[in-house]
Amino acid sequence: MAKFTSKIALPIVLASVFAVSIFIALEYEILRANFYVVVAIFFIFVIFFAIATGQNLTMPIKSLLEKTNDINNGDLKARANINTKDEIAELAKTLNQIADRLEKIQENSK
Repeated sequence: MAKFTSKIALPIVLASVFAVSIFIALEYEILRANFYVVVAIFFIFVIFFAIATGQNLTMPIKSLLEKTNDINNGDLKARANINTKDEIAELAKTLNQIADRLEKIQENSK
């Protein structure tokens, strides 16, 4: 899961580094020590923000992937419970409908 999170977090961190680098390049001669403290705090905030955003986006995907693997392994009672209002929730709903149909087909074939 860390792989997915880092794919989302890395661009956020790199964009902030780029923005601060441009600011430093433009005002390099008049910077004070306080500026570097603010930049350090900003970087810490950006890193935490990037990690939190990455986890927030990847946790529903991880849950959906686990339920998909469960269904693939024969557990037709597995259902994805994702409570978001985005495409991932729509995908989970569709997966649950597929699992319902497969379960009914399996019951009717007995």
